[in-house]
Amino acid sequence: MIEPKDDLDCCQTPKLADVLTIRDTTYESEILRRCEECGKWWFYRFLEFVSFDGPDDITQWYTSLTDEEAIIIKQAKERPDLSFLGEKDSFMIDNQGVRKVKGQPTYLYYGS
Repeated sequence: MIEPKDDLDCCQTPKLADVLTIRDTTYESEILRRCEECGKWWFYRFLEFVSFDGPDDITQWYTSLTDEEAIIIKQAKERPDLSFLGEKDSFMIDNQGVRKVKGQPTYLYYGS
């Protein structure tokens, strides 16, 4: 997986640690992460679309969270409502590089 170390805007040397894994399969991940250097929260999403006609399409998103958003995600008894992520600025990483985008997907691609 690609880590956008120089592109995340939380500190000079971001070091993200997994705090809560919501979903982690071969093709899809949703993970609450926290920077061990500055304490900033991030929501990480990974999607891989397998292609038999060319290279797989791998996309990752990092979305900065407030402390309140992170607490809501941590305290959820099942998969939390992540609809708010659709409107938050995010870093997206794919075969075109790293760029800022508006939001990230908020639903599961591969089942429930």
